Amino acid sequence: SFDLFLADDRVLPLLPKLLGKQFFRSKKIPSSVDMRRDLKVQLEAAVSSTYIHLGTGNVFAVKVGRVNFRAKQLTDNILSAVDRTVELCPGGIANVQSIHLKSATSVALPLYNSLPKGSLSRKGGSEEGEDDQEE
Repeated sequence: SFDLFLADDRVLPLLPKLLGKQFFRSKKIPSSVDMRRDLKVQLEAAVSSTYIHLGTGNVFAVKVGRVNFRAKQLTDNILSAVDRTVELCPGGIANVQSIHLKSATSVALPLYNSLPKGSLSRKGGSEEGEDDQEE
């Protein structure tokens, strides 16, 4: 099993048909590399990057570090990944309900939680800021 698949950007559009659905279901989607440029730079950038694949669902996972990273490296990566992921979400932070941090063996630790719009209104009561009127 491999952690990263790279493909020349010129052949990347051909790969889904050649590799099949099962390959892409495993979320091992090949990353683009421009082999016409400095290959060493391209490979180093690909290996040191993280990837997010936005699907049709509402939950996304982004790898932010490895066990050998120092606390400062992990903190920087987490903050950077959260900022960039929120930028990629349609509607930005307004459409993000929660952000959690999880390792392969840990429970999900909440970093951010937001209630859905309208979840604070009282059943049968008035909305915040409205006056109750009796008829």
